[in-house]
Amino acid sequence: MISFPVLARLLSEHFGFEESELRPEATFEELEMDSLALVEVAVIVEDKLGVRLPDDAGGLGLSTTLAEAVEFLQRAGRPVALSPSTPDAGEREPAGDVGSRSGS
Repeated sequence: MISFPVLARLLSEHFGFEESELRPEATFEELEMDSLALVEVAVIVEDKLGVRLPDDAGGLGLSTTLAEAVEFLQRAGRPVALSPSTPDAGEREPAGDVGSRSGS
């Protein structure tokens, strides 16, 4: 589960911030991060914490505080690892195609 200390550690490791200087009320803009950096944050969260965010990730913006980012990541994140029999939502085939695969 992501928490403020976990996010602060990731930002420190990957963007060079001092963990002790990061505050929950600081925005990404105040940290002089740009939209590309926010995409990197999402990728890092997925890689390091095993959490996949929605493709739109609209809850992360330059005016988002670190505390709000933690809340968004906790709500929006879902485990990356799925059982082989459970396709990801983006991989599901339309119901109409099922019959054509079975030869009916």
